[in-house]
Amino acid sequence: MKIGTPCQNFSASRDIEEKYIEDLRNGKIDYLPKWLKQEQVFFNHMTYSEIKKIIPGEVEAYHTLSIERHPYEKAVSLANFLIGYKDYVAGRLLEAKTDDLREKISELLENGIMREKIRNWDVYTDEGVIRLTTVLRFEHLQADFEAFCKRLGVPDQAPFLPKTKVGHRDKTLSVHEILSVSQKAAIREICAEEFECFGYEA
Repeated sequence: MKIGTPCQNFSASRDIEEKYIEDLRNGKIDYLPKWLKQEQVFFNHMTYSEIKKIIPGEVEAYHTLSIERHPYEKAVSLANFLIGYKDYVAGRLLEAKTDDLREKISELLENGIMREKIRNWDVYTDEGVIRLTTVLRFEHLQADFEAFCKRLGVPDQAPFLPKTKVGHRDKTLSVHEILSVSQKAAIREICAEEFECFGYEA
Protein backbone atom coordinates (compact mmCIF):
# COMPACT_ATOMS: atom_id res chain seq x y z
CA MET A 1 0.00 0.00 0.00
CA LYS A 2 1.14 3.53 -0.71
CA ILE A 3 -0.51 5.37 2.17
CA GLY A 4 2.68 6.67 3.73
CA THR A 5 2.08 4.98 7.08
CA PRO A 6 2.80 1.61 8.69
CA CYS A 7 0.10 -0.88 9.49
CA GLN A 8 -2.21 0.57 12.14
CA ASN A 9 -5.06 -1.92 12.41
CA PHE A 10 -5.17 -1.80 16.20
CA SER A 11 -8.90 -2.15 16.75
CA ALA A 12 -10.31 -3.71 19.90
CA SER A 13 -12.73 -5.67 17.74
CA ARG A 14 -11.50 -8.92 16.18
CA ASP A 15 -14.32 -8.78 13.62
CA ILE A 16 -13.23 -5.33 12.43
CA GLU A 17 -9.58 -6.38 12.18
CA GLU A 18 -10.50 -9.53 10.25
CA LYS A 19 -12.61 -7.48 7.83
CA TYR A 20 -9.70 -5.09 7.34
CA ILE A 21 -7.24 -7.92 6.68
CA GLU A 22 -9.63 -9.59 4.25
CA ASP A 23 -10.13 -6.32 2.33
CA LEU A 24 -6.38 -5.87 2.16
CA ARG A 25 -5.96 -9.37 0.72
CA ASN A 26 -8.61 -8.64 -1.90
CA GLY A 27 -7.04 -5.33 -2.87
CA LYS A 28 -10.05 -3.31 -1.73
CA ILE A 29 -8.13 -0.89 0.51
CA ASP A 30 -5.41 1.51 -0.56
CA TYR A 31 -5.81 3.91 2.37
CA LEU A 32 -6.45 3.67 6.11
CA PRO A 33 -10.28 3.65 6.30
CA LYS A 34 -12.01 6.05 8.67
CA TRP A 35 -14.18 3.28 10.10
CA LEU A 36 -11.06 1.48 11.26
CA LYS A 37 -9.28 4.54 12.55
CA GLN A 38 -12.25 5.44 14.74
CA GLU A 39 -12.11 2.01 16.36
CA GLN A 40 -8.41 2.17 17.25
CA VAL A 41 -7.53 1.51 20.87
CA PHE A 42 -3.80 0.90 20.55
CA PHE A 43 -1.37 3.20 18.77
CA ASN A 44 2.30 3.49 17.86
CA HIS A 45 4.87 3.86 20.63
CA MET A 46 2.51 3.16 23.50
CA THR A 47 4.14 2.78 26.89
CA TYR A 48 3.87 -0.33 29.02
CA SER A 49 1.77 1.59 31.54
CA GLU A 50 -0.66 2.76 28.84
CA ILE A 51 -1.16 -0.77 27.55
CA LYS A 52 -1.55 -2.13 31.07
CA LYS A 53 -4.41 0.32 31.72
CA ILE A 54 -6.30 -1.04 28.71
CA ILE A 55 -5.72 -4.75 29.40
CA PRO A 56 -4.91 -5.00 33.12
CA GLY A 57 -3.73 -8.45 34.12
CA GLU A 58 -3.30 -9.59 30.53
CA VAL A 59 -0.11 -7.89 29.39
CA GLU A 60 1.98 -9.94 31.84
CA ALA A 61 0.92 -13.10 30.00
CA TYR A 62 2.67 -12.00 26.80
CA HIS A 63 6.30 -11.97 25.79
CA THR A 64 7.07 -8.27 25.61
CA LEU A 65 10.20 -6.65 24.28
CA SER A 66 11.78 -3.34 23.46
CA ILE A 67 15.07 -2.17 21.96
CA GLU A 68 17.50 0.11 23.75
CA ARG A 69 20.46 2.03 22.32
CA HIS A 70 23.24 4.17 23.75
CA PRO A 71 21.69 7.59 24.48
CA TYR A 72 24.52 9.42 22.68
CA GLU A 73 23.85 7.34 19.57
CA LYS A 74 20.13 8.07 19.82
CA ALA A 75 20.78 11.80 20.11
CA VAL A 76 23.06 11.95 17.06
CA SER A 77 20.77 9.67 15.06
CA LEU A 78 17.75 11.85 15.86
CA ALA A 79 19.55 15.00 14.78
CA ASN A 80 20.74 13.33 11.58
CA PHE A 81 17.21 12.13 10.79
CA LEU A 82 15.57 15.50 11.38
CA ILE A 83 18.16 17.39 9.37
CA GLY A 84 17.72 15.08 6.41
CA TYR A 85 14.03 14.22 6.75
CA LYS A 86 13.02 15.76 3.41
CA ASP A 87 15.75 13.79 1.68
CA TYR A 88 14.65 10.63 3.49
CA VAL A 89 11.00 10.83 2.39
CA ALA A 90 12.24 11.51 -1.15
CA GLY A 91 14.23 8.27 -1.06
CA ARG A 92 17.63 9.93 -0.73
CA LEU A 93 20.32 9.33 1.91
CA LEU A 94 20.56 11.09 5.26
CA GLU A 95 23.92 12.84 5.13
CA ALA A 96 24.25 15.54 7.77
CA LYS A 97 27.53 17.36 8.29
CA THR A 98 29.15 17.25 11.71
CA ASP A 99 28.74 20.98 12.41
CA ASP A 100 25.07 20.76 11.44
CA LEU A 101 24.61 17.80 13.76
CA ARG A 102 26.09 19.70 16.70
CA GLU A 103 23.90 22.71 16.02
CA LYS A 104 20.76 20.59 15.67
CA ILE A 105 21.52 18.69 18.89
CA SER A 106 21.82 21.95 20.81
CA GLU A 107 18.49 23.09 19.36
CA LEU A 108 16.76 19.83 20.30
CA LEU A 109 18.13 19.96 23.83
CA GLU A 110 16.97 23.55 24.24
CA ASN A 111 13.42 23.07 22.93
CA GLY A 112 12.82 19.83 24.85
CA ILE A 113 12.38 17.59 21.82
CA MET A 114 15.52 15.63 22.64
CA ARG A 115 14.10 14.63 26.03
CA GLU A 116 10.80 13.66 24.46
CA LYS A 117 12.36 11.53 21.73
CA ILE A 118 15.37 9.72 23.22
CA ARG A 119 14.27 8.91 26.77
CA ASN A 120 12.94 5.34 26.61
CA TRP A 121 12.97 4.46 30.29
CA ASP A 122 9.38 5.53 30.81
CA VAL A 123 8.24 3.46 27.83
CA TYR A 124 9.17 0.01 29.12
CA THR A 125 9.02 0.55 32.89
CA ASP A 126 6.20 0.79 35.36
CA GLU A 127 6.85 2.47 38.71
CA GLY A 128 10.53 2.61 37.80
CA VAL A 129 10.89 -1.15 37.20
CA ILE A 130 11.46 -2.81 33.80
CA ARG A 131 8.35 -4.89 33.19
CA LEU A 132 9.24 -6.38 29.80
CA THR A 133 10.40 -9.93 29.40
CA THR A 134 13.22 -8.82 27.08
CA VAL A 135 15.16 -5.68 26.20
CA LEU A 136 17.24 -6.09 23.06
CA ARG A 137 20.41 -4.03 22.73
CA PHE A 138 20.84 -2.16 19.47
CA GLU A 139 24.62 -2.61 19.67
CA HIS A 140 24.21 -6.37 19.13
CA LEU A 141 20.64 -6.48 17.91
CA GLN A 142 20.82 -9.54 15.64
CA ALA A 143 22.46 -11.70 18.31
CA ASP A 144 19.97 -10.57 20.97
CA PHE A 145 17.09 -11.19 18.59
CA GLU A 146 18.33 -14.69 17.78
CA ALA A 147 18.64 -15.47 21.50
CA PHE A 148 15.11 -14.18 22.03
CA CYS A 149 13.75 -16.39 19.24
CA LYS A 150 15.58 -19.38 20.69
CA ARG A 151 13.98 -18.81 24.10
CA LEU A 152 10.58 -18.76 22.38
CA GLY A 153 11.34 -22.04 20.66
CA VAL A 154 11.15 -20.53 17.19
CA PRO A 155 12.18 -23.30 14.78
CA ASP A 156 15.18 -23.03 12.52
CA GLN A 157 17.20 -19.83 12.30
CA ALA A 158 15.82 -16.48 13.41
CA PRO A 159 15.03 -14.09 10.53
CA PHE A 160 17.74 -11.63 9.60
CA LEU A 161 16.86 -8.12 10.67
CA PRO A 162 17.21 -5.61 7.80
CA LYS A 163 18.56 -2.13 8.38
CA THR A 164 16.04 0.59 7.59
CA LYS A 165 16.09 4.38 7.91
CA VAL A 166 19.86 4.17 7.64
CA GLY A 167 21.64 7.51 7.74
CA HIS A 168 25.17 8.46 6.82
CA ARG A 169 27.51 10.89 8.50
CA ASP A 170 31.24 11.45 8.90
CA LYS A 171 32.26 8.27 10.74
CA THR A 172 35.78 9.56 11.39
CA LEU A 173 34.26 11.02 14.56
CA SER A 174 32.52 8.90 17.16
CA VAL A 175 29.38 10.16 18.86
CA HIS A 176 31.54 10.89 21.90
CA GLU A 177 33.58 13.26 19.73
CA ILE A 178 30.61 14.85 17.99
CA LEU A 179 28.88 15.79 21.22
CA SER A 180 30.22 18.63 23.33
CA VAL A 181 30.84 18.25 27.06
CA SER A 182 27.66 20.17 27.87
CA GLN A 183 25.59 18.18 25.37
CA LYS A 184 26.79 14.90 26.86
CA ALA A 185 25.98 16.14 30.35
CA ALA A 186 22.46 17.10 29.25
CA ILE A 187 21.89 13.71 27.61
CA ARG A 188 23.17 11.88 30.69
CA GLU A 189 20.64 13.81 32.76
CA ILE A 190 17.80 12.94 30.37
CA CYS A 191 18.70 9.26 30.22
CA ALA A 192 20.20 8.77 33.67
CA GLU A 193 18.34 5.50 34.27
CA GLU A 194 19.42 4.01 30.93
CA PHE A 195 23.06 4.84 31.61
CA GLU A 196 22.89 3.22 35.03
CA CYS A 197 20.81 0.16 34.12
CA PHE A 198 22.65 -0.81 30.93
CA GLY A 199 26.11 0.39 31.88
CA TYR A 200 26.53 2.73 28.94
CA GLU A 201 29.86 4.52 28.67
CA ALA A 202 29.56 8.20 29.52
